[in-house]
Amino acid sequence: MMSVFLNPLRIIQLVIWAICWISMMVNDYDYDSSMLYSNVSMLICLFLILSNSSLTSIKFILTFLLYTVAFVPGIAWYLVGFKLYSYINFDHQLNDWVTARTQFVYFTSMNIYTFVLLAKDKVEYKPDIIINQTRFPFYIFGVLCLICAYVTESGETLITSNYSQLMDQRSGFMTLAGVAFAAFWSDMYGKFRAYNNTNRYNFRQWIFILVSTLAIIWFILHARRTELIGFLAVLLIHQRMVLGRTPYKYIALGCVFLILLYVIGYTRVGALNEIDAVSLASESFSATWDTHYTNTEFANMPSGIGNVAETLQTTVYHFDYLGNEFLNGWTIFSYPYKLIPSNLASALQLPSSEQFMYNRLILEQYYYNGGTYLFSPAYGNFGIYGIVLASIFLAFIVRWVQIAFYSNDYLKIVVATTIIFHAIKGIWYNPLPIIKAIFYNLVFLGGIALIFTKKNYEIKFKVKQS
Repeated sequence: MMSVFLNPLRIIQLVIWAICWISMMVNDYDYDSSMLYSNVSMLICLFLILSNSSLTSIKFILTFLLYTVAFVPGIAWYLVGFKLYSYINFDHQLNDWVTARTQFVYFTSMNIYTFVLLAKDKVEYKPDIIINQTRFPFYIFGVLCLICAYVTESGETLITSNYSQLMDQRSGFMTLAGVAFAAFWSDMYGKFRAYNNTNRYNFRQWIFILVSTLAIIWFILHARRTELIGFLAVLLIHQRMVLGRTPYKYIALGCVFLILLYVIGYTRVGALNEIDAVSLASESFSATWDTHYTNTEFANMPSGIGNVAETLQTTVYHFDYLGNEFLNGWTIFSYPYKLIPSNLASALQLPSSEQFMYNRLILEQYYYNGGTYLFSPAYGNFGIYGIVLASIFLAFIVRWVQIAFYSNDYLKIVVATTIIFHAIKGIWYNPLPIIKAIFYNLVFLGGIALIFTKKNYEIKFKVKQS
């Protein structure tokens, strides 16, 4: 047990944590010191996780997605020289005490998360490993993926329309179809892994690649980003697993992909605000951007990530600066309610789940654009204790995903893939898409598809000796 705490990486982290914590406490939430020490400490945490795994490991990629939001204020301050990083709630960002307190929350979360995560997981992928997969027809999964991709974003594309018109034509089944797509694609990926017994792709694996490519093109044409980030994350992790080393050519491809997502984000903004999208995308690469709302300029964070970061700053402003009482777990009730189909909830005359949603209770009292950082509800419900518990819980989840993804258990692979695929949606909006995709998928695989499950039975006979 003692060796766990004497790990050199943990000792380094604890020393850096102590120095930064003491420095911030001595300066009593001073803006400059909090920004400096929290960002230095978080960068070191990220480096320690990288040295503990690899650039395209599950640990590093999920950590990078989870804490990219935490670096937003520091990027704005140190690279551009602005305290503003989002075009919403300027007064919260210009309040130095609130910003310093928010940095302390980021600092606490990432250090606790890193301490739990810093453990070598002895996982090794063997290409000839036998996966006990479901016998539910592989090609039906492919058809279901394509159907769900189409229903998620049916109608015209960016070639013939703009993003504001695409939003108007979205069907009421869009959210459910998106959740179903993630579930069925994860099921199909699990079978793709099960068929990978040689170094050469077989026909069914090429079908999986074709279905994935068609879905990627469809989502790009409809300016969807969260699914595309999911595809990219699984691709990098899969190639790292198969090759046994960092797949640098796929990382280069991923960088090109991220630039495309960056441009898509500003194409969406341009369409919604009736601005020239091409000029907006080109201007987005400059250090500042005229907000059209005020003369104050702010650091231009890509694809609205600054607005997601602002939700935690608003949370700190609401509860710490204004002194409002914490919600004490009230928003947790929204999650089981959201698992119940809305029509069934209406038939049973259940209370609306909207009254429990965090954004309805808190964020919509301010300027709110729709995204919610994953740690905002944790802090809004239980304060710093909620951040501590959420950080520990997420570290254990990431460690479990790391082990499950490399296993030979089909259901574990499917659940782990679903978490990776929908991670950015859970981090930027809320974890409900992940919970729904896993819950409904397990019901599907464990119920309807149970009759197709492949099992190996060993029959033992007892021979009586006369």
